[in-house]
Amino acid sequence: MTRQLSHILNSEARMAELDHQLSVRTAPEAVALLFDALDDPYPPIRRYAGEALSTRLSEAVLRALHHLVQGEAVPQALAESLAPHIPEPSSAVRSATCVALQGSTAPETAAVLFEAARADDADLRYHALVALNALDFTDEHALVTLVGERLKDADMEIVVIAAQIAAARGWGELLEALEAARGRVGAELRFTLSLALAELIAHTPGGRERVDKSLVDELIAEFIGALEDERTLDAATRALAFMGATQAIDALVKVLDRWFSHPILRVGAAAALVELGNARGKAYLADALTSRRKDARGYAMRLVAHLRLEEHLPYLIEVALSDDYHADTAVLALLDFGSEQALATVAEIAQNHPHDDVRELAQLRLAARGSHESVKNPCD
Repeated sequence: MTRQLSHILNSEARMAELDHQLSVRTAPEAVALLFDALDDPYPPIRRYAGEALSTRLSEAVLRALHHLVQGEAVPQALAESLAPHIPEPSSAVRSATCVALQGSTAPETAAVLFEAARADDADLRYHALVALNALDFTDEHALVTLVGERLKDADMEIVVIAAQIAAARGWGELLEALEAARGRVGAELRFTLSLALAELIAHTPGGRERVDKSLVDELIAEFIGALEDERTLDAATRALAFMGATQAIDALVKVLDRWFSHPILRVGAAAALVELGNARGKAYLADALTSRRKDARGYAMRLVAHLRLEEHLPYLIEVALSDDYHADTAVLALLDFGSEQALATVAEIAQNHPHDDVRELAQLRLAARGSHESVKNPCD
């Protein structure tokens, strides 16, 4: 229990009070409270404490966290400089510490996290792997090696996160390891591994040639079957699109005609049909742009931008410049579109839009885009 808040027995109320206390305490007091909260019995509070510490990483805080994640008690002098109570490095505390270390820019952080990602404790391995993936400066070769190891982990939740990292980063060298991992997981996790494997095959140069055609056919059949379940429909739709599975066109058209499917899911199916070269998808997206369903209309705006459908760019510009309910969504869509005309419109909106929230959104997103562009690797 968080000692300073131990009088609050209800976990949700304790979380709310922790949040309030952070807003009224001094910076050193807030750090002390957060260290105290790292061993709270309520997992969301431990995670919250880790996330909050990740934005308060002084040199002393970072050294204390490094000790904890390695399973070491924080040296007395260091501990006393930070907090009246720093918990012992239990499994739960070490995992919460991994969350905090996601905010680190210190090279030595990666070393302690690599060690933690190979620990006996499965929960610690999981959180250390997630933290390493979040760091901008992690040695990629070392991380590829680690992810390959974790694809063989005895804990299936770790196998899943390793598969998702490999797929998201496009590490084709792990294709065979991911295929083998898919064969080991149980039915409840198989669909998730199938999605990761399909993504990696699709985005690896020569990926199709490196696996048996029967595997590709098996994955496509699995995703077509998943279109029947609302819980898996959206993910299956996207997978069929990036796999270029034209044999799924008839099944996706049926999704458009299913009145009981959520409108957003039907819009997603229409986008997949566009990617697969089917005219029905374009027609459906065009209609969705004027849908009475606000959620479907907004999603359609984002998708026509993602697909770079030039015929809809004037409409996106018109909505973004107006006082329409979806003006903010249209701004985001223009940023997704990314053309010179689209970005020029967002720049104009950042200066002159009549609504403060839309103008500020444009300013923030343009600033973030500029910052991202400025830190791009010149070799990319």
